[in-house]
Amino acid sequence: MGTNAYGGTYQGLRILLIAAGAIVSADQNLGGGKGSWLFIWVATLSLLVAITT
Repeated sequence: MGTNAYGGTYQGLRILLIAAGAIVSADQNLGGGKGSWLFIWVATLSLLVAITT
C-alpha cells in the first residue's frame, strides 16, 4: 500500500515539476496568448521549481 502511494505521489510531482518548469521557461511568451493568466504565477512557480529540485 505504501509503495503504491509513494509511486503515485512521486510520478505526480515529477509531472507537476516538468509542467511548472516549462511554464517558467516560457514566461516571455505568455504575455499575449491564451496562457497569459499564468504570467502572474511565474515568480511563484520558479520558486516552487527551485525548492522541489
